[in-house]
Amino acid sequence: MVIAGDGGPQVPASSVSQAARRLPVPVIGVCGYSNSGKTLLLERLVPRLTGRGLRVALIKDSHHPLDVDRSGKDSDRLFAVGADVLVCGADQTFIRLHAARLTLDECLARLPGGYDLVLVEGFRNVALPKIRLDDEPDDQLLARLTDGHPDIDAAEQAIWDYLTHLRRSGGSDSITPR
Repeated sequence: MVIAGDGGPQVPASSVSQAARRLPVPVIGVCGYSNSGKTLLLERLVPRLTGRGLRVALIKDSHHPLDVDRSGKDSDRLFAVGADVLVCGADQTFIRLHAARLTLDECLARLPGGYDLVLVEGFRNVALPKIRLDDEPDDQLLARLTDGHPDIDAAEQAIWDYLTHLRRSGGSDSITPR
């Protein structure tokens, strides 16, 4: 089942996260219960969006300890002794910080510029336009995908409807695909 807005999502700007309002780029949340298909949806959605010319960033909220570096590697050893580590490789850059759990606003403030869209997995209680894969009430809803199998087409359409709405209302001029 898909529930979506009428092409003009009713997401009051005053209720959106402060950092998200300050960014010149739209921020959209993807929320749902554990194992509801959030990551699967994003795995399939991101290539479609980047394929249409958007530069997409993703912020993932996790309540579990992170396991992102290989034990015994130089970067892990340096992190273990207290250094914040930024690793620059041939095709990717990775930063690992000693930091208390960050709020979404703090994550957004640390994100480098140049993105056309920021997708957020988790942070379900933060005021953001959202695609939900559960039945929780939400007054920031762009789409609700509740059939147990995330509808990639419906999610993509909800995002494009929202981006089009923003562009037409003057909300962001950074959302035109390259």
